[in-house]
Amino acid sequence: MKQKEDTKEIAKRGKYIDCWSITHFFWGVAFAAFFKFIKQDFKIGLLISVLAFIGWEFIEPSIHKKIIKVPFPEKITNQITDVFVNIIGFLIYWFIF
Repeated sequence: MKQKEDTKEIAKRGKYIDCWSITHFFWGVAFAAFFKFIKQDFKIGLLISVLAFIGWEFIEPSIHKKIIKVPFPEKITNQITDVFVNIIGFLIYWFIF
């Protein structure tokens, strides 16, 4: 039983990828869709998006601590991966649609 619980915990908060990676991917898609909709230049849209993605990873721990009042469980490796997953979502949407 203990092994099953450990597996669930790894899926929730992995060192690199976790269940929240899906939402990061789709936020990348959403940013790309928005910038394509307003006919923004690719480089400007990507730059603004990357700054927003990185900015979120900086403020997320404060939100957990001050507003949600729970410890921030993410590892730095996961935060870095989250930004890359956002960018992958952005690029896939931009170049396919």
